[in-house]
Amino acid sequence: MDRFRIRAIEKILSEDILSSEDRAVAVTVLLEKIDVYLDGARKRGKIKDVTQYEAIRERYGGNRE
Repeated sequence: MDRFRIRAIEKILSEDILSSEDRAVAVTVLLEKIDVYLDGARKRGKIKDVTQYEAIRERYGGNRE
């Protein structure tokens, strides 16, 4: 379910229709959703998904601590 939310948020961000404040909130939510998805993908050994979503995370400036 989170991967669909991630895709939807990315689409909204790519359309450049948000104010700067709304964009910042959307990026924060996107990074949170990616973290949730990555935790599950790692747990299930989905290496391809992990690589893909880490790249998306990096694109939006998220670095996991």
